[in-house]
Amino acid sequence: MEINQEKLFYKENKTSQTGTSQSSSSSNNGNNTKEQNYLGKKIFFVNPSIEVERKVIETLIEREYEVYIIRDFRDVKGVLKKYPDSICLINADKMPSLNELFNFVKSFSGDPVLSTSKLGIYSSRAGLAEKNNFLSNLDLPCGFLLTNELLGHFSKVIFDTLDQFNAKGRRQYLRLDASSLDNVMGYISTGDKMYSFKIDNISSVGFACTCKGDLSSILTKNSLMNEVTLMLGRKSLTCSAVVFDARIKIDGKLSAVLLFTKATGVETRQEIKNFVVDTLQAQIDQVIISVPTDLLDYTEQYHQ
Repeated sequence: MEINQEKLFYKENKTSQTGTSQSSSSSNNGNNTKEQNYLGKKIFFVNPSIEVERKVIETLIEREYEVYIIRDFRDVKGVLKKYPDSICLINADKMPSLNELFNFVKSFSGDPVLSTSKLGIYSSRAGLAEKNNFLSNLDLPCGFLLTNELLGHFSKVIFDTLDQFNAKGRRQYLRLDASSLDNVMGYISTGDKMYSFKIDNISSVGFACTCKGDLSSILTKNSLMNEVTLMLGRKSLTCSAVVFDARIKIDGKLSAVLLFTKATGVETRQEIKNFVVDTLQAQIDQVIISVPTDLLDYTEQYHQ
């Protein structure tokens, strides 16, 4: 692994842990803003077509953007209230009508939380007249993209828009917080012994873990671990990793950051990334189940 990747992951791990601690204090808005700037923004695609899923969403995920799918526009407001200041791109072609979409988007301006989200619309059916009407009368920071624009000029339109709103932040890799997940853990084998550890967070370049303090003689900085087993859900993956940092915490436990070496192949890294992406989407799916369904009637003009 290239040393710059190691530094990036280690820096991200330390920053995210600090940010989590800071965000727990509701009185410190300045620190919350710093954390958001670091982590970037969640990107929600509402009812995307198969073409957009394959040609747009998959590319964004490959480039480490945090992308989610919401299948029903009636769930959008509940999710965005949980995750303010997100980016939300709506497929106009799957809405009941353009009139209802217009009123739906307009309703965001009357809500102090929802209005922080950056909305955009895309369509393969709408014409220039409809596009201009939406852009002239609604707040659409991410624009109104016709499908040929979205797919034909992908990097120019999408990446420029996401970069404009700092969608990726300073984070380089999509990472899963696994500290509360019972189905994520790991083992290290040395000689004839096997030691378990709890994975705190993981990405396709490495992971942070917590284990018993007596492992401090094994997990020393720069030591190579050739037999690391990761249990991610039902999958068991074997990899090689180097200890980038290891420290004893106040509670006596050992906190360590390990980076995958080149011996950990592309397929294994992809398996890890797939698990991260699938788990993050599953968490959003649980949020969708938990939040109230939007039952407002958008067939008539919305009144604030």
